[in-house]
Amino acid sequence: MRKAILIQTLVLSVLNISCDKDKNEVNEPPSAVTIEVAAEDLGNSINFTWKAATDPNGDKIVYDFYANKQTAGAGLTKLGYNWLFSEHTDIKYPISFKVIAKDGKGGTSESNTIERQDPLVGIWQLSATFEDDVPYQLDDCHKKTTLTLMENMTFAYISHGSLSGDPNECVPDSDESYTGKWSIPSANKLMVTYDDDGETAVVQYTVKEKELALSYRDSIDDSTVAIRDIYIRQ
Repeated sequence: MRKAILIQTLVLSVLNISCDKDKNEVNEPPSAVTIEVAAEDLGNSINFTWKAATDPNGDKIVYDFYANKQTAGAGLTKLGYNWLFSEHTDIKYPISFKVIAKDGKGGTSESNTIERQDPLVGIWQLSATFEDDVPYQLDDCHKKTTLTLMENMTFAYISHGSLSGDPNECVPDSDESYTGKWSIPSANKLMVTYDDDGETAVVQYTVKEKELALSYRDSIDDSTVAIRDIYIRQ
């Protein structure tokens, strides 16, 4: 009988010690992760990755992916997130991306932040023009033509040429220069609305590093040709 009582006392003591240990254990947050860009299709998608966080208490960790303080992905177990701009049209530039690691017990840690500005915003200078994929000979004056796309969604297109016919003259040509508003109605589509007559035009665009390509069709000498203008970011 005494032996049984002794065993029960030892078991209860161990349980009490275990319970006290659980009560006294402080939950520590997981380590912060560092997010990186594994691949990027400028203006279309960004593939983010990060290495697994560690938890001092051995808790299971999940991740929340944020864009401008909005949760884009919650409770992620994978170590990455593929951001598609077409799926998040409600989130406007500039965009701040980050990841928060969570242990499920209130412990959290915040990653570094990666910023992205609108790839179209800036001053672009004409570099080359193609008509039906054939290079069009631009003189140095025409290459001073600029397209400025501003953050307030307005634009200014300033063409250059000779107003007097003097080949050595190169000045802004007001008759071929325009201002107005711009928008992105769908993926890789740039729409401009002109201030002078309210008309609109939609062109296809691609951005690669510092190069902007605008593609559209135009009527030249009673025929329709495919135009591709190449601009370089200034």
